[in-house]
Amino acid sequence: MTPTVSPLSSGSTDPVIDLRSAAFGYAERTIITDIDLTVHPGEVVAVLGPNGSGKSTLVKGLVGLAQHTAGEVRLFGEPLDHVHDRWRLGYVPQRHTLATSLRSTVGEVVGVGRVAHTPWWAPWRAGSAENRQLIAQSLSLVGLGDQQRTDVTTLSGGQQRRVLIARALAAQPEAILMDEPTAGVDRANQQVLGEVLTRLAAAGRTMVIVTHELEAIRPAVTRAVAIDSGRIIYDGPPDAIDTSISGHVHHHHDDDDDTAGVGAPTLTAPHPMPPVERPHA
Repeated sequence: MTPTVSPLSSGSTDPVIDLRSAAFGYAERTIITDIDLTVHPGEVVAVLGPNGSGKSTLVKGLVGLAQHTAGEVRLFGEPLDHVHDRWRLGYVPQRHTLATSLRSTVGEVVGVGRVAHTPWWAPWRAGSAENRQLIAQSLSLVGLGDQQRTDVTTLSGGQQRRVLIARALAAQPEAILMDEPTAGVDRANQQVLGEVLTRLAAAGRTMVIVTHELEAIRPAVTRAVAIDSGRIIYDGPPDAIDTSISGHVHHHHDDDDDTAGVGAPTLTAPHPMPPVERPHA
């Protein structure tokens, strides 16, 4: 049987992500509070908000990089702490470069995505026939099929972002979380990344994308969620959010967001829920 990259779902009709009054944070500090959010298979959700709004904390909480401090979190129909096959939820972190002290090829970096499918007692073989095929397919999906043997540090920032997406795809996740895939990337590479995401969306991939550049990925997005002061203030069609008008979202610079220093968007949401001040630690 020919292996495939990133199965769209396990066949379950359960939401991929289901949050009820959920809160996430770090140590004694709550960043995201009282969040209700449901993401269904096949949706592509853009998560927007200014620096410090907590949008990165949201996706980090779903993959275990921030603490789940309150409320209910279910992934694929299971409580968060009961989900053992964490590879089912792929994660693309925000990184400007893939600097490494060891020389690595593009194919080797993408091959790391296959480690999750190797039993602890078995040797991991990046060169197995199945792994080779999945690595090649993942790179082809992001438009880097001819770069497998290239030293990853010689690639542009935009190309390195696509390598990280390919690494996540190689794990065959049922959904992918991306933290600012277009941040710090020039407009031409933003357009290429947008085309990659549009192809994945057309194939039915479920994605949650934290972003400052909605325009670059708008063709792929089916829904937009805006976060301010750690709470959702808008959840609806992406075309109803105007990212060029200021005054409706506060700016913060004091939480964990990886986006500090990156130009924050300004959002206008029609009839938004009133923002609630973040509780003090």
